Amino acid sequence: MVGNLEPKTDGELLHKLATERPSYQLALIGSTHSAGPDLLRLQELPNVTFFGVVTYPEVRAWIARLDV
Repeated sequence: MVGNLEPKTDGELLHKLATERPSYQLALIGSTHSAGPDLLRLQELPNVTFFGVVTYPEVRAWIARLDV
């Protein structure tokens, strides 16, 4: 996922995906400054990685490496 991680981001859905599909790697790219606790708890899961903010020129390279 690329974009600001905000309260409107469905943390429950991402948590369900990460726990039901442990072989999947979830890459979350974007600011977490306004993310709620349900999103931040995803950091505890071994297959979820927060990469933080990347510059616009870097976004294209990140997206090219994603499977979905």
